[in-house]
Amino acid sequence: MAKGFQGLAEAIGQMYDRALGGLLSRDLSQANEAIRLSASLKKREQDLLRPILKEFPDMRGVLPMRGIHSGMAQIREYTRSIALIACNRYLETPSNLSRPAMASS
Repeated sequence: MAKGFQGLAEAIGQMYDRALGGLLSRDLSQANEAIRLSASLKKREQDLLRPILKEFPDMRGVLPMRGIHSGMAQIREYTRSIALIACNRYLETPSNLSRPAMASS
Protein backbone atom coordinates (compact mmCIF):
# COMPACT_ATOMS: atom_id res chain seq x y z
CA MET A 1 0.00 0.00 0.00
CA ALA A 2 2.76 2.43 0.97
CA LYS A 3 4.70 1.60 -2.20
CA GLY A 4 1.59 2.30 -4.23
CA PHE A 5 1.23 5.76 -2.69
CA GLN A 6 4.95 6.40 -3.09
CA GLY A 7 4.83 5.48 -6.79
CA LEU A 8 1.79 7.68 -7.25
CA ALA A 9 3.53 10.58 -5.52
CA GLU A 10 6.58 10.19 -7.78
CA ALA A 11 4.37 10.13 -10.88
CA ILE A 12 2.57 13.28 -9.71
CA GLY A 13 6.00 14.88 -9.20
CA GLN A 14 6.95 14.04 -12.79
CA MET A 15 3.64 15.46 -13.98
CA TYR A 16 4.34 18.64 -12.00
CA ASP A 17 7.81 18.92 -13.58
CA ARG A 18 6.31 18.61 -17.06
CA ALA A 19 3.51 21.09 -16.38
CA LEU A 20 5.78 23.72 -14.85
CA GLY A 21 8.44 23.14 -17.52
CA GLY A 22 5.81 23.64 -20.20
CA LEU A 23 4.62 26.84 -18.57
CA LEU A 24 8.04 28.40 -18.04
CA SER A 25 9.53 27.39 -21.39
CA ARG A 26 6.34 27.72 -23.47
CA ASP A 27 6.85 24.08 -24.50
CA LEU A 28 3.52 22.69 -25.64
CA SER A 29 4.76 19.10 -25.76
CA GLN A 30 5.61 19.12 -22.04
CA ALA A 31 2.24 20.63 -21.16
CA ASN A 32 0.41 18.03 -23.28
CA GLU A 33 2.40 15.24 -21.67
CA ALA A 34 1.36 16.50 -18.23
CA ILE A 35 -2.30 16.50 -19.29
CA ARG A 36 -2.00 12.94 -20.60
CA LEU A 37 -0.31 11.87 -17.35
CA SER A 38 -3.18 13.41 -15.40
CA ALA A 39 -5.72 11.15 -17.08
CA SER A 40 -3.67 8.01 -16.48
CA LEU A 41 -2.92 8.99 -12.88
CA LYS A 42 -6.60 9.45 -12.12
CA LYS A 43 -7.25 5.85 -13.10
CA ARG A 44 -4.18 4.72 -11.17
CA GLU A 45 -5.46 6.51 -8.06
CA GLN A 46 -8.79 4.74 -8.34
CA ASP A 47 -7.11 1.37 -8.84
CA LEU A 48 -4.98 1.98 -5.75
CA LEU A 49 -7.87 3.06 -3.54
CA ARG A 50 -10.40 0.40 -4.55
CA PRO A 51 -8.65 -2.56 -2.81
CA ILE A 52 -8.05 -0.45 0.28
CA LEU A 53 -11.75 0.28 0.58
CA LYS A 54 -12.57 -3.42 0.22
CA GLU A 55 -9.87 -4.51 2.67
CA PHE A 56 -10.99 -2.40 5.62
CA PRO A 57 -14.58 -2.98 6.75
CA ASP A 58 -14.16 -0.34 9.46
CA MET A 59 -14.10 3.25 8.19
CA ARG A 60 -11.59 4.27 10.86
CA GLY A 61 -8.96 2.29 8.98
CA VAL A 62 -9.84 3.86 5.66
CA LEU A 63 -10.02 7.53 6.65
CA PRO A 64 -6.25 8.14 6.94
CA MET A 65 -5.67 6.54 3.54
CA ARG A 66 -8.54 8.52 2.08
CA GLY A 67 -6.96 11.71 3.41
CA ILE A 68 -3.65 10.90 1.73
CA HIS A 69 -5.46 10.07 -1.51
CA SER A 70 -7.48 13.26 -1.34
CA GLY A 71 -4.35 15.39 -0.97
CA MET A 72 -2.64 13.66 -3.88
CA ALA A 73 -5.72 14.03 -6.07
CA GLN A 74 -5.84 17.74 -5.29
CA ILE A 75 -2.17 18.19 -6.19
CA ARG A 76 -2.79 16.27 -9.44
CA GLU A 77 -5.70 18.58 -10.30
CA TYR A 78 -3.63 21.71 -9.54
CA THR A 79 -0.86 20.35 -11.73
CA ARG A 80 -3.36 19.69 -14.52
CA SER A 81 -4.51 23.30 -14.22
CA ILE A 82 -0.91 24.49 -14.57
CA ALA A 83 -0.57 22.37 -17.73
CA LEU A 84 -3.77 23.85 -19.16
CA ILE A 85 -2.51 27.36 -18.41
CA ALA A 86 0.75 26.45 -20.16
CA CYS A 87 -1.24 25.38 -23.25
CA ASN A 88 -3.19 28.64 -23.23
CA ARG A 89 0.00 30.66 -22.79
CA TYR A 90 1.50 28.86 -25.78
CA LEU A 91 -1.44 29.95 -27.91
CA GLU A 92 -1.17 33.61 -26.83
CA THR A 93 0.99 36.05 -28.68
CA PRO A 94 4.18 36.77 -26.75
CA SER A 95 4.18 40.08 -24.90
CA ASN A 96 6.89 42.15 -23.29
CA LEU A 97 5.83 42.58 -19.68
CA SER A 98 8.50 45.18 -19.03
CA ARG A 99 6.87 47.49 -21.59
CA PRO A 100 3.12 47.55 -21.11
CA ALA A 101 1.00 48.54 -24.08
CA MET A 102 0.20 52.24 -24.21
CA ALA A 103 -3.44 53.19 -23.82
CA SER A 104 -5.00 54.76 -26.91
CA SER A 105 -6.01 58.38 -26.52
